[in-house]
Amino acid sequence: MISIILAPPEVEYIKYLREIAYHYDVFIAEVPNIEGVRRYLRGEIDFNQLLFEIEYFDADYSREFYKMLRDLVSNGINVIPIDPYSLIGMNIRVKALLNELNYESLSNEERYVAFMELKIAEAYRGYNSALLRGDFENAVKYILRYARLDAERIKFRSELRAREIVRLLHDLGMSCDVLVHADHYNEVLVKYLSAKLTCTPSVIRLNDVVSRRLGLRPWASRG
Repeated sequence: MISIILAPPEVEYIKYLREIAYHYDVFIAEVPNIEGVRRYLRGEIDFNQLLFEIEYFDADYSREFYKMLRDLVSNGINVIPIDPYSLIGMNIRVKALLNELNYESLSNEERYVAFMELKIAEAYRGYNSALLRGDFENAVKYILRYARLDAERIKFRSELRAREIVRLLHDLGMSCDVLVHADHYNEVLVKYLSAKLTCTPSVIRLNDVVSRRLGLRPWASRG
């Protein structure tokens, strides 16, 4: 059985994500497959050391999420990190910081990631600059540009993940139950994986699960 769980990146959802993951043999996490992450999952380094190895936006969420991953490993679940886009982006940024980035040596995928990250950073800087000037019209323009670019990034990131996941599933065979983790805005991953597999994965929307559990109206994304 193959399932995809779309989970909001918020601390409050992690305990519910853990409960669901316990019912699977394999958990494919949306994190880059780097040595630091693998060492953390093996218990060789702590989270504070891991912070030097990864990119993150919310330290509290990252702490609880990676703690959950290690807990799954301790309970016999095979946790496999797969996020090629983030891995490529990290490698490019490190090379740029070390002044070792050679554009000509990059693959087509790496060049596209570099192009996307550059354009997104330009849009973000433009938005902040307009906001500081009180230029509402230009702030809106840059927000729209950023949204379009981010949508393209999500699609390309999901395509890269889908390719890697399909290769992994082929190696694993169909004798185990697999849960694929993705952020809640990554609906397009469902489409890409379904197109590449001979079966249609089931989809779990964690915000809907939690809303029903708490007796609340499910949160609806506005796009």
